[in-house]
Amino acid sequence: MLTTISEDVIMVSSKIVQLAQTKLQNQFSTNVVFSLADHISFAIERIKKNEIFDFSLSYDIQHLYPKEYDVGLKALQYVKEDLKIIFPKAEATAIAMHFINAREVSSQNISKSNTLNLIIGTIEDQFNIKIDKKSFAFNRFKIHLQYFLKRIDSNKQIHDEISVQLIQDMMENNYQIFKCGKEIVAQLNEKYRTEITDDEMFYLMIYIQRIMRGVKNE
Repeated sequence: MLTTISEDVIMVSSKIVQLAQTKLQNQFSTNVVFSLADHISFAIERIKKNEIFDFSLSYDIQHLYPKEYDVGLKALQYVKEDLKIIFPKAEATAIAMHFINAREVSSQNISKSNTLNLIIGTIEDQFNIKIDKKSFAFNRFKIHLQYFLKRIDSNKQIHDEISVQLIQDMMENNYQIFKCGKEIVAQLNEKYRTEITDDEMFYLMIYIQRIMRGVKNE
């Protein structure tokens, strides 16, 4: 990889990572510098070929990870100043995701990681599918799950927002998704020794429905 990336790109990548370490108060390994440089180099090639990607996660990243997104925006400025190339604003999302993923790896939150794997494994088993872990559909789903688990951990579950009728409609119209959601909730109740609310269960079913649509569209 290093032989195909210019020194200028590596330098600007290092500059962005240094900014991220300050803004996010997190130490990133040198691997992040090179993986980001690889992304920037590839993005430059796409721009030269007039291949512009629309990152569907932009709205989610802006609202769920505002600090990382701000780093992404600043990175676009660095690229413009140092490489004389104007990246589309959507690239801020892709750059932000580099730091989101890097923080998850470095945090070594094994318990939450195991829970995410449990949920994803249950969905794959129930629907007999294999979810692409690099897809945007999966990343969107993972972000929702992380906040879902965070609410359970902090005992701040959503309640009294969803009507019984909505849950009944889900059971009647999307029984397989309803069944999958119920099974995951039963597993989490036992794992966390808690009682997940019907509201949280319904939102989990919505997340499952979305990831299934994403799988079908990819």
